[in-house]
Amino acid sequence: MLFPKSTHQQYQDYLINFINLFYVLKKDFLNILKYSKHIIAFFVADLTGFYDIIKHAYTNSPCGAKPKDPVALFRSLILMTYCNFTSIDDWVVELRTTPILAIISGFLPYDYSPSGNEAYLPDTIPGVGTFYDFQKRLILVDKLFHKSHYRKPKKNKKKPKLKKGEKLNNTRPGIIDRLCKRVMDMGSSKLPDSMESRLNSILKHVFVMPSVQMGIMGNPKKLNISGDSTNVVTAASPYGKRICNCRDRGIKQCDCTRFYSDSNAAWGWDSTNECYFYGHVFHHFAACDSPFDLPLIIKPVSAKRFDGVTGVFAIKELIDLYPEFKIHAAMFDKAYDAIGFYRLLTSYRIAPVIDINKRHSQALPLPKGFDENGYFICDAGYRMHKCGMDWSRRRHKNRCPHAVCPNKYPCDRKCSSKEYGRVVYNYIDDNPRAFCPIPRDSEEWTLHYNKRTSSERLNDRIKNDFNVKNSGVRSVEAWTVRFFLGAFCMYLDAWYKTSPLKITDLFPALKGYSF
Repeated sequence: MLFPKSTHQQYQDYLINFINLFYVLKKDFLNILKYSKHIIAFFVADLTGFYDIIKHAYTNSPCGAKPKDPVALFRSLILMTYCNFTSIDDWVVELRTTPILAIISGFLPYDYSPSGNEAYLPDTIPGVGTFYDFQKRLILVDKLFHKSHYRKPKKNKKKPKLKKGEKLNNTRPGIIDRLCKRVMDMGSSKLPDSMESRLNSILKHVFVMPSVQMGIMGNPKKLNISGDSTNVVTAASPYGKRICNCRDRGIKQCDCTRFYSDSNAAWGWDSTNECYFYGHVFHHFAACDSPFDLPLIIKPVSAKRFDGVTGVFAIKELIDLYPEFKIHAAMFDKAYDAIGFYRLLTSYRIAPVIDINKRHSQALPLPKGFDENGYFICDAGYRMHKCGMDWSRRRHKNRCPHAVCPNKYPCDRKCSSKEYGRVVYNYIDDNPRAFCPIPRDSEEWTLHYNKRTSSERLNDRIKNDFNVKNSGVRSVEAWTVRFFLGAFCMYLDAWYKTSPLKITDLFPALKGYSF
């Protein structure tokens, strides 16, 4: 049975008292300085809200040993990623040999003998198996998503190498439009929970919402987001492991069933490195207005899935997960350039800022009188002035440019008897690609599209700064946990950078000491 272990105040008191006991009194200031960033980050990070989310993953049975403090386990895994450790086995050894890491995690140092006078004592350092068991509780088992580890090998067809920067093409034309229509027909109904639903809930309640209160996420009532995906190469072999004795009989190639340790891994195209990879893809949305490019939601998908298809379900999950937010604009690359995707975004009153895919740039004809950027050309040859968006009727208002600015647009025609000038309306659904809420050739569109790089910076931070790409795990469940741990580290790093707290504020004995 799971019991609440400690409050954040108890953890803070324990952190200061035991670092004083193990390091300050012994004048071992170098270790405190080495991990000063980690100490401050976890001192200000209140992770106790995690308990209310994870407690449902534990049984209510009074039988068996009491579980370890889940908040301390969670904190320790984040610290492991924060310190660029990829192996849980190595991390447990490090916790037992480096007391300061155990103290920051919220565990009792390995060589400490309690005196019995302590007001609060945390759990002892758990074993490797406890950490692996805890990781399983962070995800929801999706039986439909799971594939058998045993199957016959497939003959890999030679795939053509794409051009530099070219995205993998959608092999099922029209699928995005059909999926978007299905999602719009759902209305307020939510999609069923997926494997990563619990982790996304943790991301929201433990990290995103406190960051909103800190003011580092941008304006929640006018939020700008960017969506993209990134790949991770699994440590499993794409050829599987032989479980037959054909090789002993002299048969080098056979069609017998093999064991695949990462049964959900697939081949995909990496447009950045211009090569095929065997692994998984993680799709995410980032808060563009945040100076730290913080993630809002993460979704693991098959490496062979087209990004535009993933974006349909991801945007629906984002809307359902954050009803508190009002999203103003969403930035994407050309993989999301599909008519249905424009209609889906505008149905949520989100302005799509998407690059044009030249493969199907002329999918829908423009109404008579409009140019390729969605402007109506008046009889005098001027572009009419866009004068607002009516979301309830899903239409633009175009006003006479001479009436708006007579000196800049001189005209002697009398198109309208009213002083306000002639007005022409055009509807988004006539051509969603051209009739964008934010005109494509405007400075506002360019400003928003330049924010799309926040997704690329997010990928770089998680995979490289926190070393997630070298995790070396062999299942989509383990990769999902590791990727989310990297996302949690981004928030801790942002909280550390915005905190005015200094290490000397926690340990005054360090003041004036020359390092």
